[in-house]
Amino acid sequence: MCSMTTFTARKLEDLINLSQAAEILGVSRPTVYDFIGRGELEPVRIADRQYLVKGDVEDLKRRRSGDA
Repeated sequence: MCSMTTFTARKLEDLINLSQAAEILGVSRPTVYDFIGRGELEPVRIADRQYLVKGDVEDLKRRRSGDA
């Protein structure tokens, strides 16, 4: 079984797709997949799609820029 984030207490509006995450982070989609593979981001699966919590992406962006 995959270890995907259980998504219960958040609104669907808090989710973004991987292309949106790449744009926020200023990286390519394959790099977003790398972040997921390294455990830096946890995807939320809905049907056959993966999404990310926007706040998690913004937190990663701050950590990568050294502002955290």
